[in-house]
Amino acid sequence: MRFGRKELAGLLMLGMLVIGAPAHAQKAAASSCRPVDAETSEHLRYLRMLAAGTTQAAADWRAGTAIPFTTDTLAKVVVVSTSKTCSQALSAYVATAQLPSGSVSQVEVLRADTVFVVSSLAVPTGEFVTRYVYNSRFNFLRAYLK
Repeated sequence: MRFGRKELAGLLMLGMLVIGAPAHAQKAAASSCRPVDAETSEHLRYLRMLAAGTTQAAADWRAGTAIPFTTDTLAKVVVVSTSKTCSQALSAYVATAQLPSGSVSQVEVLRADTVFVVSSLAVPTGEFVTRYVYNSRFNFLRAYLK
């Protein structure tokens, strides 16, 4: 793979930023929170659409998944990025999925009003990913595939 000047300059700058980053910033990189990417953004869009949906199909989906109805999706359906919450979510996820300890290091955590939706792309179910829904104390409520 060949890099041009701009790419090399960007990589060098990134390396300098990481090396010169304060310890707390480097520790954040080791968080249990999965970084936001296109998959996370798509799941967030999907969850917001269904959380605010007024059709019978959306209401049935919410009833089956324990996702509460909300019209304020920008404030109440969000990506969680706090280390403590992600760590709790990771522990709950590993226990619910009955995975060996240490088999998953990061999880995607979305908050939908009063519940958390937790998943890991490292553990696919065929072509889908199992999304676990937990209450605010990370007690398992339901699961769905997406």
